[in-house]
Amino acid sequence: MPFPKIIVYPQAKQDIAEIIKYLAKEASPDNADEFLVQLNDSLELLRHQPSLGVLRSYKSPLLQNARMKPIKGFPKHLIFYQDKTDTIHIIRIIHSSRDIDDLFA
Repeated sequence: MPFPKIIVYPQAKQDIAEIIKYLAKEASPDNADEFLVQLNDSLELLRHQPSLGVLRSYKSPLLQNARMKPIKGFPKHLIFYQDKTDTIHIIRIIHSSRDIDDLFA
């Protein structure tokens, strides 16, 4: 059985761009580069083990059966995704200090 395809939603792409910009400015460009490496590694791990993330429950019907997985090396950055039959839908990449319930309300 082939591994699922990963689809990154536009909002998640925006999240990634904002995180990289923030890390490059507030930490270092090397830190931003390392974030990208670890994010890609985490996404690849999800392709191989899609049920790895913790199942979460939200009011929004768009987030039914959403899972959450921290990014290796950046544990406060969380990947929110849905594991569908042949695809993994990356919904958001969010820092844990944000009001996650409010973002997904």
